[in-house]
Amino acid sequence: MANRVVESDYEYKRVKPLVWVRKEQEAVLTQVDSLILDIDGVIMDVSNSFRIAISQTVQNYFCYVLGFKGDDILLSPSETQAFKLAGGFNNDWDLTSAAVLFYLIKAEQLTTDQTSVIREQGQSIEDFTMAVRRTGGGIEGAREVMLTTLTREQRKKVESKWNRATIEKTFQEMYGGIDYCERLYGFKPSYNRRQGLLNDERVMIDPEVIKPFLPKVGILTGRTKTEMDIALERSGLKDMIDPGLIISDGGSTPDKRKPHPENLIKLARKIKGQVTVYVGDVLDDLIIVNNANVNREAPSVFMSSLVVSPLRRAEVEFYMLEGADMISLDVNDALKSLVT
Repeated sequence: MANRVVESDYEYKRVKPLVWVRKEQEAVLTQVDSLILDIDGVIMDVSNSFRIAISQTVQNYFCYVLGFKGDDILLSPSETQAFKLAGGFNNDWDLTSAAVLFYLIKAEQLTTDQTSVIREQGQSIEDFTMAVRRTGGGIEGAREVMLTTLTREQRKKVESKWNRATIEKTFQEMYGGIDYCERLYGFKPSYNRRQGLLNDERVMIDPEVIKPFLPKVGILTGRTKTEMDIALERSGLKDMIDPGLIISDGGSTPDKRKPHPENLIKLARKIKGQVTVYVGDVLDDLIIVNNANVNREAPSVFMSSLVVSPLRRAEVEFYMLEGADMISLDVNDALKSLVT
């Protein structure tokens, strides 16, 4: 990949084979003294857990809850990324509900209960998520698209079939399964009698790479507290990071969750760093850094580091166009580049 990116206002330098840094921020790398890490896509690879849970929940909702006919896969795990790139979908329960809403809109427009029809005909996932991004992203953006797409009568029909509580519970059963659902969410699964998809998560980060920054290392995640605790146990980071420097964004009201900068700024105050790198993996993680840097109450300068799966390599250029400070295909290489 060339240093200069077509149509971008930013110039990048490859500092390691899998790491690119915005040239104007290169000098700041030597001043980084603290880290704030996301969990999903940074500490844990969730491509075989949360992403599959989203896909299976959408499928289950249409085929078993609503009784649609056919077995066409409506949303593949990889297609969930289109929602992530729309912004506002750090919460996977919201993402799943938005994906269900997308297909309910199509079913109403196409007057069908066939999975093959709503999968293949009408608006594409990419066009829908681009429209959602233009309206501000997230679940409210998806609602806005619905309002501008359907008639009043059509909206009533769609909303009567859109049960977010059922969607959320289904997702929780898929993710937690018979072994973790009760610990995570306080209930025993009623239909998913298999092990939870949580078991298929893979640790991405080597604990050694964060040691140069200790004790100024924090966690900011959209996971629930129990989901977060399990991930930190499995990754070997639980005893390394001060519990006071861990914030579960999932416990905040929706208007204060990422990309709202409140929790990031709160955590930075506790860490007391001068230049802090926030490491995430989706558009909201870049937006939260941008939001924090324009906040006069922020105690430190923030840099954004986006970790992109090698399977999503095309997103490297996407995040260059968006102006991320650092982009990497490997979180360990990204953090090593901050100390060498």
